[in-house]
Amino acid sequence: MCGVTAVVGPSLDRDVLGRMVGALTSALSHRGPDHAACEVLGPVALGHARLRVVDPRPDADQPMTFAGGRLVFSGAILNHRELRRELEGTRGVVFRTMSDTEVLLHALAIYGDAALDRLQGMFAFVYHDVRRRRLLAARDRAGIKPLAWARREDGTIVLASEAQAILRAADVGRAIDTTALRQLLRFNHPLGDHTFFAHVRSLEPGCAMSIELASGVRAPGTSIRRWWAPRMAPRPLALSDAVDRLDASFRAAVERAADVDVPLGCYLSGGVDSSGIAAELQRTGRPARLYSLVSPGARWSEEEPIDRVTRAIGARTAKIAIEGVTLDDFVEYALRAEMPQWWTSDLALGVLARRAKADGIAVVLGGEGPDELFAGYEIYRIAKLRGALVRAGELFGGALARGRWAGALTRRFVPWLDMDTSVARAWLGSHDRRRAAAVHDHFGFHPENLPVWEVLEARRPLSARLGDARLAADYRDSERAQFRERIGAGTAGLSSLERNLHFEITERLPRWILHMGDRMSATHGVELRFPYLDDDFFAASLSLPMNLRATLLEDKRVLRRMHERRLPRRIARRRKQPLYTPTRAWLAPVLADPRLERYWSRDAFARADLLDFGVCDAARSRLARGAPTDSLGAMSDEWLFTFALTASILAVELCGA
Repeated sequence: MCGVTAVVGPSLDRDVLGRMVGALTSALSHRGPDHAACEVLGPVALGHARLRVVDPRPDADQPMTFAGGRLVFSGAILNHRELRRELEGTRGVVFRTMSDTEVLLHALAIYGDAALDRLQGMFAFVYHDVRRRRLLAARDRAGIKPLAWARREDGTIVLASEAQAILRAADVGRAIDTTALRQLLRFNHPLGDHTFFAHVRSLEPGCAMSIELASGVRAPGTSIRRWWAPRMAPRPLALSDAVDRLDASFRAAVERAADVDVPLGCYLSGGVDSSGIAAELQRTGRPARLYSLVSPGARWSEEEPIDRVTRAIGARTAKIAIEGVTLDDFVEYALRAEMPQWWTSDLALGVLARRAKADGIAVVLGGEGPDELFAGYEIYRIAKLRGALVRAGELFGGALARGRWAGALTRRFVPWLDMDTSVARAWLGSHDRRRAAAVHDHFGFHPENLPVWEVLEARRPLSARLGDARLAADYRDSERAQFRERIGAGTAGLSSLERNLHFEITERLPRWILHMGDRMSATHGVELRFPYLDDDFFAASLSLPMNLRATLLEDKRVLRRMHERRLPRRIARRRKQPLYTPTRAWLAPVLADPRLERYWSRDAFARADLLDFGVCDAARSRLARGAPTDSLGAMSDEWLFTFALTASILAVELCGA
């Protein structure tokens, strides 16, 4: 995990550079609780907060320097042993440590930018090539490890693992990016290189930034290039051949992810993804402590499926129940997330990480990735029915959505929650044939998540300034261009469903799921690793045809068959159940906390000027009163309150509203 910082400031003196990089590094101490250090050389200051995972000796601490190169690095080079042998055998490199950091440092010194293509793993680093007067900053292919950056008015460039560190320590503007706010309101994450903060950008997955330090130049030049991009290239493949190929890749991926010099953990739900990792660890005899989130007595608790898995693989898990949350928990949640949140499920990741850290666990394996790579969400199965349902809706009109069968269909696909026909009506309405051409023209495909995306927008929660019709039209035009350029450019020849997956893999996965996984684990000094996002496994999944990903009757088809080799069929084919948390119950003490007024008042909303207080407070009032409403209305109130509260916390605490 670790925390990476860098300051490039030709116009700053050594003392100012040192203080700034020291403050940046201190703001990331939670990411690297084992060691922190900073170094200043000329116009460049590097800082590092280390979580000691591979070769935990002080010799492997950072910043690391060798032969005119300096490096700060977060993550894990999973093929570092192979690269070490190559560098020793063909280049005569003599290593001082057993760390992957030193392997990366020598690879960059010898191969330059071409070293990126040789790396496997999750990483974000800043490499200072002293002799060439140049910095190279880069992120891994999938976007697991984060790196944010900003340019100050004086030309100083600042990089850090988290945006909040830059805001707190680097004297950059604290304005909120209103384009990102609109994106968060719709997609639950920003797009592209946006962050919630107008003056801070994210270096995108698979991208590298070059910073040139030409002599006498007080404002360093920067250039960003994409060194790797995912390309879905489905081709015909027999199911048995796909299973063989993926299974071999998965075994190697788990072995690489578990190759650490510290105690190892694994998150276990009752689903096939995490169960497959736990089973593979048991099969290979790799000791790992298991951690599971449970909700005793709740209909959607996964305690029974978890017990079934542990019995099958002969393991034990620590069951952790969340009794409730406080306003302080929400404040920490928002500040660590660095962006407003719709729902509370990611809070659970923080609870699991806190427990793992208390047990002395430094690295945990998680099951994120397969839902995006293998079409694991129910919407992709339902999509197979879209054409028939749209035609039926045209024949029978509104009676279709009002009929009893609509509720039955909803319960068929979402059996773990009490859903009424309001959800079915929203879904059917979003697929009206009259809208299809406009939707496809806007996005370049038909988003299967469209009904969810529109839930909060339908409340019209933006402030009067941001809700201006002209600004809204300008944003829609920019969003249309971004989707067609970013998604359309890399998805020629793919079906609408495959374009959905491309969006999930390139935008939703790194900018929400992996982002939150990193932030919630980093808060407690735990590194989260994802075997399903191992570079080889990731690449193999991109070549699969859609019929091996999802059919009307089954999601993650090839993955489930693969895990039947290590799990009972009943477990391997268990339907996906997303992580749900008792949001309404959790919100009760937050709503009753007298300190809420700091973030929730007409004055606080007016200072931020982001959201309409009346609209948001109506949702808060219904939640506080326990006012009855339909399923969609209840979810909308919970989501809107959570979004508005976390947005206000960020505006007050980080942006000075």
